[in-house]
Amino acid sequence: MKLVATATVTGGPLPAVVLTPAACPNGGRGVAVRVTSLQRVTATISGTVSGTTTSGPVSIPVGPVTKTIFPGTPGVLVSACTG
Repeated sequence: MKLVATATVTGGPLPAVVLTPAACPNGGRGVAVRVTSLQRVTATISGTVSGTTTSGPVSIPVGPVTKTIFPGTPGVLVSACTG
């Protein structure tokens, strides 16, 4: 199975966007979008996880989530998983 994730962040100075693997409690697969910033910023995070599994094609929305991110914190984590 291959999944591709994209993410969009809007608002304030551009934060650093990192896509990381997500652990899924149901044994599926997923992605997590973590957003961090060196400055205080309010960001809207959204994206899509898409790909093909043995069960067929999947397309899972991630977000949108609007959060204020502060420097020196872990930031915001948004995730989506397939079953």
